[in-house]
Amino acid sequence: MKKNNLQNRAVLIFMLAFLVSSCLKETAVPIESAFTIETSEDKTSPVTIQLKNESYGAEEYEWTFEGGLPSSSTERTPGQVVFTQSGEHKITLRVWNAVEERTSQQTIRVDSAMTIDFDFSIALNDIAPGVVSITNKSKGGSQYEWTFEGGIPSTSNQQHPGTITFADGGEHKIHLKVFNGSKYEELTKILTLQPPMQADFSYAPLPVDQDWEAPLTLKTTYLTTGGLSYHWVCAGANVLSPTSETRRNGHLGG
Repeated sequence: MKKNNLQNRAVLIFMLAFLVSSCLKETAVPIESAFTIETSEDKTSPVTIQLKNESYGAEEYEWTFEGGLPSSSTERTPGQVVFTQSGEHKITLRVWNAVEERTSQQTIRVDSAMTIDFDFSIALNDIAPGVVSITNKSKGGSQYEWTFEGGIPSTSNQQHPGTITFADGGEHKIHLKVFNGSKYEELTKILTLQPPMQADFSYAPLPVDQDWEAPLTLKTTYLTTGGLSYHWVCAGANVLSPTSETRRNGHLGG
C-alpha cells in the first residue's frame, strides 16, 4: 500500500513539474512588419509622406528614413516625414517582441525641383535666313521636348539643342517642354526675323520734268527688304540726296 502511495506521489510531482515548466516557456506570438506610404502623385521635391503602420505582434518599433527629416523614429506611428533631396530613398521598419523580430522595407522616389527657362541669340543680324543659338537655362528636368516653328530641325529632345536655322522672316515660336518624372512645365518664346534681303526701288520724274528731257531730276522710292545700310550710285548723274547711306529715298539729277 505504501509502495503504491509513493508511486502515485511521484507521478503527481512529475506532472506538476511538467505543468510548471510549460507555463514558464515563452509562447510564440505571430509577428509581422508591414506599412503603407501615403503621398501625392507629384513627387517633386520637397515630398511629404504619411506612414501607416500595419505591423502586428510587435512590442518595439524602429524606423529608418534614408534622406528623410526626421531620419529615424521609435514610435509605432512616426507621423510625417519630409524628403528634400532628389533620388530614391529607402524606408525601413524593424519590429520585434520578446521572441522574434521582422523587417520590411520600401523605396520612395523624389524628383528634382524644377525651373524652366531658355534664351536664344541670332548670329550676325535679324535678317532671314537666321542662325539661332539656343541656351537652355532650365534646372531639375530629366526629359526635354523642343519645337522650333519654321526651323531646321523643327524638333529636338536634347537638353541643349545647339543651333537652329530659320529660312523665312516673320515670327517663329520656340517651345520647350520639360519633364522631371512627375510633372511637365512648358515655356514659349517668340523669335522675330526680318524678311530676306531683296534690293529694289522705283523712280519717277519730278512734276517739272514730266517731258523726260535733260536736264532731268528723278525721285527714287526705296523698295528693298532686309537692308541695313544703303549706297546709291547712278552712272551719268549726280545723287542729289540722300547724302547719308542710311537714308532710303532720294533724288537723282543729270
